[in-house]
Amino acid sequence: MDIIKPVLFYFPTTTLFVDDDPAFLSNIGFEIDSKIPLISCDKSRHVVDLLEGKSSVGSLINKLVSHWDAENTDLPASWVMKTNIERLYEEIYNSHRFSYISTLVVDYSMPGLNGAELCKLLKDNPIKKIMLTGAADYNVAVELFNSGLIDYFIIKDNPQMADQLNSSIRKAQYAYFEEVTAPLIHSMPKSFPSVEEPAFWQYVANYFLENNFSEYYLIDDSGSFLFVDFYGNYTWMIIKSDKEIESYYNIAVDNEAPDDVIQALAKRQKIPFFFTEKDQKVSVSKWGSYLHPAKELENKPGLYCAIFSNDLHVHLEQEKILSHKDFMDKKCGIISN
Repeated sequence: MDIIKPVLFYFPTTTLFVDDDPAFLSNIGFEIDSKIPLISCDKSRHVVDLLEGKSSVGSLINKLVSHWDAENTDLPASWVMKTNIERLYEEIYNSHRFSYISTLVVDYSMPGLNGAELCKLLKDNPIKKIMLTGAADYNVAVELFNSGLIDYFIIKDNPQMADQLNSSIRKAQYAYFEEVTAPLIHSMPKSFPSVEEPAFWQYVANYFLENNFSEYYLIDDSGSFLFVDFYGNYTWMIIKSDKEIESYYNIAVDNEAPDDVIQALAKRQKIPFFFTEKDQKVSVSKWGSYLHPAKELENKPGLYCAIFSNDLHVHLEQEKILSHKDFMDKKCGIISN
């Protein structure tokens, strides 16, 4: 999966399969990647009501944005909105996050309300739509794709259907986050200049994918992230600019911090991680335990990165985190009736 567009956070979401054949729905789970949450529905007419009754990432976005001047629509987005970055990571405590439906896989040929008609009803819903169709309906699928009513289509009896479906679902889920989180990008502060630079996001994406993480969350306006794996274990990627480190260095010198702290900052060997407001107020005499070994990013000179899993001063409430694995251990069924 190529991920180079800025998306401030991501976690696995649920894919909804809609097909009038219960046998197909019962068997499709064996074809889908075991880490992809899914639910099924064999009555297309129930889907619209089902989606309206479900919470979504869109509802989460509303919690993360403060509106300064919501009535003045002539002002730039960055003037009327403020993203509460410090709250993004708190979504790891939401046990329902994996239940958000981001992707619809729908069969074209269904009685009553076919796949095309269903997608038309959902044209204003940001959910990503994948259509399964027979070879005879290929031209119809192409027309629906070109009109923007569906995002992907797959020939149902294609021997490569399972592989194509898994790939399309992964792409669709990430594309969903790209779309629904786009407004947050425009409200990001000027202190985060890398927000629209592909090289920075490619670095973050490569680390996310190469280490098989399930989730990630931006935690500050420097570009730092919290990564969470399938089992709920977490890793920090702390990003600081040269300008930020120089500011810390000056504070350390002015307040007579220990020599090892001053030298580490001066040589850009370590960078600080102050997670809470309490941490940010700690005396410079205690900064040593807040510093972490860092290196300059090769593809982004002037940015320094520290990656670590343990921090003496940061303790997430592990018992409140429902891991991706624990969620997937629950059974998913077919919604019928």
